[in-house]
Amino acid sequence: LARRAIAFGSPGRTLLDPEELDVLINDLFRGEKYFLVVGQDVKNQRGLSARVRQWMRRSKGRSGDDPQEHCHIVLHADANNLDILKSALALVILRKKLVRKIDECGDHSPALRSRDCVDVLRDAGREAGEIFPQFLRELTKQGWRPPLRSMLGRVSARAEWTIRRK
Repeated sequence: LARRAIAFGSPGRTLLDPEELDVLINDLFRGEKYFLVVGQDVKNQRGLSARVRQWMRRSKGRSGDDPQEHCHIVLHADANNLDILKSALALVILRKKLVRKIDECGDHSPALRSRDCVDVLRDAGREAGEIFPQFLRELTKQGWRPPLRSMLGRVSARAEWTIRRK
């Protein structure tokens, strides 16, 4: 969560079209208090650390932008610490799957968007849902307890939508 400015954002950060937003909320992440978005961040220009990561990627012979820089979490206004933890787990899974997908295809379109990654987004959400209970049990065994306050501190980048049952 140290890189929360990169990991968390708003739906407007990638200029989602209404159809993409509808699929994310009412299909792929239905019933969740978060959803994942894939797309270039057009709202915030990345700082020096992102440019260094991109330079290192190119120096290793990989072309294009790192797909991990182009996905983030949108939290519902009512999301709690467990929702934040589950969404972060789903984001890690999504990023690994995107890197693998791009490496297998051999090329990367900088315009990769949520609508181009529906299967990967669906798999990441499903896998996070399956893994999360065991992940939480293991954390609890190790002595972790959810903090009483928000793990992210004050969060202004929250959205509101109707959460429909799965």
